[in-house]
Amino acid sequence: MATYTDKLNLFKYDTETDGDSLFRINQSLNSNWDKIDSFAATIDLKLYDRIYRIGQPIIRLDDYIREDEVRLEGAEVLKEDYMSLYQTYGNTYGIPSDEEHMILPDFRNVTIWGSETFGYITAGLPNIIGRIGAQDDYSSWADGAFRAVGGGAVAKAGTTWTGGYFQFDASRSNSIYGKSDTVQPPAIKVRVVTRFK
Repeated sequence: MATYTDKLNLFKYDTETDGDSLFRINQSLNSNWDKIDSFAATIDLKLYDRIYRIGQPIIRLDDYIREDEVRLEGAEVLKEDYMSLYQTYGNTYGIPSDEEHMILPDFRNVTIWGSETFGYITAGLPNIIGRIGAQDDYSSWADGAFRAVGGGAVAKAGTTWTGGYFQFDASRSNSIYGKSDTVQPPAIKVRVVTRFK
């Protein structure tokens, strides 16, 4: 006796009892193919739902964007259009012009930084500090980013002693300086989107 499969409800002949049955091409082939094709159409969305949750960043190396996605480039949008995103982001990424709007995260010109909280980190570098001093005996001293080489160069009461010089070296203040020729690390430009429904 013919049966139907559990998962896709596909028609299936029984090889023992249906050997002499009339073969119906629509029932045994065409309808089955339609069911398989319909199921395949849902796989893409199901996999996409599992991989990318609403609000999670999706990195793109092209301008492609699905109808259920929005670019995370700092736009001000209506909450009612992106309520699922508002429930995730709130006002973490900017204060909107009114209570009906929200600001989307802006991934442009920033880098991702692991943290226990959310939001932005402003750009910055450590301060560079140092001091230069002179003694009554015309000797000099320096600390921090400055270094006295020789006796230094100190002026006192209209007299200049030029027995040495001062050297500036930011790495003496903080070891982060001098490790690179730029504050911009090697990077690759991408566009970031997320699902909103």
